[in-house]
Amino acid sequence: MTAVDTETSRRQILTAAHELFYAHGIHSVTMRHIRDASNVPLNRLYRTFPSKDDLVAAYLDHRDHLTRDALAATLTAYDTAEEKIIGVFAWMHEAFRQPDFRGCVFTNTYVELGAESPAARIVLRHKAAIRALLTDLARDANAPDPDAVGAQLQLLWDGAIILATMTRDPGHALHARATARAILATIAVGR
Repeated sequence: MTAVDTETSRRQILTAAHELFYAHGIHSVTMRHIRDASNVPLNRLYRTFPSKDDLVAAYLDHRDHLTRDALAATLTAYDTAEEKIIGVFAWMHEAFRQPDFRGCVFTNTYVELGAESPAARIVLRHKAAIRALLTDLARDANAPDPDAVGAQLQLLWDGAIILATMTRDPGHALHARATARAILATIAVGR
């Protein structure tokens, strides 16, 4: 099998894993389900990912890169750190409005598999990366305590996701955006 075949199989498997894990949860999806959805033979599936834990880890790594890349690309449309912070929540609102929105892949995985699962460290790494991005934006916005503002913004981020997941109301991103604006106004007054 060539490197191109291997990469094609890997992409097919990860696409199928996302569709199935996101729609049905990780526990209920078997490697045979992934095989059927990806059209990758079971022996090649196991050569690519020797265990379901390996597949879940690769799936989460892949989703982490896709999410952060999409968010970074979105933020290039904004000039200032303040606009970028508001843009984060506009981006979320658009994501929440998608018909297949079922919440945060990372939060869903953590809740389903637990803190002791091998996937937990990848989930926590993703959450730390989001916090770092928000903290960097707060620093760029000249927040007097960027770590505290980053933590507040992450609370808005995760709270909006959880509420939108539970209620199917994308408006929670707009409420988070309004609260982020209030935080930014407080920073501006303090300057």
